[in-house]
Amino acid sequence: MDLYLKILRTAVRSTPQTNHHLQYILEFLAQLILVLGSSLHIQHPEGMFCKFYLNNSSARPSDEEWEKGRRLGSGTFGLVVLWTNKEKGTTLALKHYKGNMDQKNHDRWIQEVLIMKTLKHPNVVRAFDVPEQLKVHSSNLPVLAMEYCSGGDLRTVLSKPHSSYGLNQMTVNDIISQVADGMYYLHENNIIHRDLKPENIVLKPMAEGKVVYKIIDLGYAKDIGHGSIPQSFAGTLQYAAPDLLQKKPYSKSVDYWSLGILSFELINGRRPFSPVDNDPVVGW
Repeated sequence: MDLYLKILRTAVRSTPQTNHHLQYILEFLAQLILVLGSSLHIQHPEGMFCKFYLNNSSARPSDEEWEKGRRLGSGTFGLVVLWTNKEKGTTLALKHYKGNMDQKNHDRWIQEVLIMKTLKHPNVVRAFDVPEQLKVHSSNLPVLAMEYCSGGDLRTVLSKPHSSYGLNQMTVNDIISQVADGMYYLHENNIIHRDLKPENIVLKPMAEGKVVYKIIDLGYAKDIGHGSIPQSFAGTLQYAAPDLLQKKPYSKSVDYWSLGILSFELINGRRPFSPVDNDPVVGW
């Protein structure tokens, strides 16, 4: 029983109120474990409980201290800040909502958090459970904890003087190949990104000079897994497919258009279309 009590105390923030109830929780769990073990014909079910708990770090909050770092940027709806675990040296990019929120943006924010937590691909930024200590820095809305990519975004790369006429062919091939892999993964999971652009591609430097390119910011993403056919505009005008501008039903193909615009910009250092102030349709 002492072992279970120790486990419970690491699983909750220690306060007089929580400590007062731990023993009651423990007794309930002990009875539950015995009942489950008996019904499933499991010998020593308490051992399985301990093994599961100790082998799954996500089953309990982290006790380490986190240090707030610099602001990494802003997404569609959220502000992203770097946090570092001072004991382990691990980092997280924590995204929380900025400003006031209407119902439409609230729904989009919830959608982004839900989608991100289901994805696992090397070319899509990973989402993790938010450490318990960092939840106090959030509002009542869900917070998104993501892997930190220290190389910045493609917009930063394209803004450098040596990139004014585009990137070299090998780099372009590498970027487009990886972004296309990430996009294909999203499409296989019935998700349209709808806002592919240099600002939403980040770089994660790896060993031996290799760089992994990852898709971020699913604030405008659309899940079409239940037969939903989108037709509303979302995204950034300079990278938006004509289908989006016409507000007609569209499919995953709108992401291919954005990828094409991105490819042109990587090769030439500029977008294929220049903003036209007097254009009544585009109005960039």
